[in-house]
Amino acid sequence: PAAAADWAARGDLARLEAALREQREQVAAARPLPAAAAQARQQAATAARWAVQASAERSRWVTRAGQAGDAVDAALQALSDELEGWAAKLGDDAPVAARRVGWIASAVEQSAQAEPRPVLAGLLRDSLLVRLTASLRERAAVLEHDAEQRQLQAHERDEQATQHLLAAEPQPAPASRWIRRQRPPAGPEGTPLWRLLEPRDSVPPEVLAHIEAALDAAGLLEAWVTPDGAWLPGRDGQDAVLTAATGWPDTTAAFSTLASVLQPAPDAGPLASRVGALLHAIGYVADEGRAPLSYDYGVTADGRWHTPYTAGQAGVPEHGAELIGVATRRAARDRRAQDLRDQASALRDQAASLRKTAAGLRERIAEL
Repeated sequence: PAAAADWAARGDLARLEAALREQREQVAAARPLPAAAAQARQQAATAARWAVQASAERSRWVTRAGQAGDAVDAALQALSDELEGWAAKLGDDAPVAARRVGWIASAVEQSAQAEPRPVLAGLLRDSLLVRLTASLRERAAVLEHDAEQRQLQAHERDEQATQHLLAAEPQPAPASRWIRRQRPPAGPEGTPLWRLLEPRDSVPPEVLAHIEAALDAAGLLEAWVTPDGAWLPGRDGQDAVLTAATGWPDTTAAFSTLASVLQPAPDAGPLASRVGALLHAIGYVADEGRAPLSYDYGVTADGRWHTPYTAGQAGVPEHGAELIGVATRRAARDRRAQDLRDQASALRDQAASLRKTAAGLRERIAEL
């Protein structure tokens, strides 16, 4: 201190020593201060660096938050666009616009939650998909069942076609307004008239078709022909038998008869004479527009016919003659078989189309 010299001159050593001790203590107390100051400066620098880093981190989080918000907005917009595109594909089955807006609003609300839930899938499933997919599955199942039925029907038609080709003789439809017996197999003891007739080579197919139709309309085509020309209740029962109760005209007379266009079949056997007599007993006119001859029975080339008590004209079926003549029956058999095969093919096409439609419904279910 400034007074130390004075203290020394006066010999006040005690005071001087006290002052020295105080200075020494101050020096000792001051020695750690530079280090503390240095440490403080270091801590201040560290704090400044942490502050810079924190500021930078905050800026990054702010940026990331903004990016996340943009990503959420973009995701919600993409979800809305995808939902609208999905609805457009559904057409009439799509949910109404108001419902779709409500679904997106629920998704937006969930996006703001700390732990958002996937509500849209549940809304779609509960309010639309369960009902819609159930309906589509039902329709697909019905179509698949119908396709299976068409396939089975096609197989049946193929089997019927095979049976037609294997059948020895055609089986005309039974009488519809009266009951006829189950006839025995055709043979020398009895055969339907059509089985015993053969067209002559000069007869055109269209004329043969009219003759066959006229004989059928007159009740002769399917008459049962027997060697004795009689109907016996115990033998013939419920049937129509060709008889000679009123006799037949002279087979040698030079009149225009059905014998000019038809003849007994080569395999008529003992029934050939009965068939020949019948052909000579039925008048025939080849020119259209003329009345049948004055026989009790008569036919013309255009299908007109008469009996003692009835007369008329028979139209020709779409496919023409089917029974008179071996070649005619064979052609009719092949045509029926082909018709059945065509039906089978059409049924298989229908089955394929139904299966394709059902597959499309299954794909639509998968898309939903």
